[in-house]
Amino acid sequence: MLTDNKFGDAQPLSIAYQKIDENLQNIEGIPIITGFIGKNLDGRITTLGRGGSDFTAAIVGASINADEIQIWTDVDGVMTTDPRICSNVQPISEMTFNEAAELAYFGAKVLHPRTIIPAVEKNINVVVKNTMNQDHPGTTIVNNTEDESIVTSISIKRNVMILRIESARMLNAHGFLARIFSIFEKYEVSVDMIATSEVSVSMTLNSDTYTSLIEELEELGNVSIRNDVSIICVVGRNLRNNNRIQSEIFSCIENEGINVRMISQGASLINVGFVIDEENGDKAVRLLHERFIENGY
Repeated sequence: MLTDNKFGDAQPLSIAYQKIDENLQNIEGIPIITGFIGKNLDGRITTLGRGGSDFTAAIVGASINADEIQIWTDVDGVMTTDPRICSNVQPISEMTFNEAAELAYFGAKVLHPRTIIPAVEKNINVVVKNTMNQDHPGTTIVNNTEDESIVTSISIKRNVMILRIESARMLNAHGFLARIFSIFEKYEVSVDMIATSEVSVSMTLNSDTYTSLIEELEELGNVSIRNDVSIICVVGRNLRNNNRIQSEIFSCIENEGINVRMISQGASLINVGFVIDEENGDKAVRLLHERFIENGY
């Protein structure tokens, strides 16, 4: 399990897949492999970060071109939303890699976003099953599915902030966004959602203290921050081409007096995302789950 030097959040090197395959071929019987840890090229121990054990399983499965990768957890697969928010959640029998990736990135706790990447690259099915209920079929994650459900799941990502940069220098200027994101790259800060206008850029980040980052961004324009917001994502199939469902999503939210702070729409065929005040997060999830999942949209 050879990795880079990012201790605490290491990534496997491309040569790791070949080395794992070669070494496993020399083992008789069924190997038991410790997850979560690796080593860099200098032999120093590294760890793979959150979800590292599942990530290890996916890396090993991809290395040996397995027929299937199984992730065993404490729930009956991937759910239609967080069961701590809604009592009427349902396990999803089958979903695509893209849907699983969106859900994992935007708040679903069953899978870490990195877990399925090796499986996607090798087109290996991933099955999420319950250790405490082994007879349940769980959720199968595949490249393509014939399931005709339009909405798959509703997810929420908490502890988010909106960072907005406003500058007249953006108007008809080339390279301005590149300058902004070069600063984010410098500080290794990831952006979740982004919306732009002629003179401003709004983006969502994990809530944290970004003093040095903000100081550099202020050299480019006026920076404002709004904390205590959450990202709500409606994940499904071909949502972008379904005008009716998009209007119903926002009607459902607005009818309850919930103010939408930011929208990310059109960047993905399978995801409609928007930002609301954190205090309304659970309420929004319940409303959308009832409308689109429980009523069988």
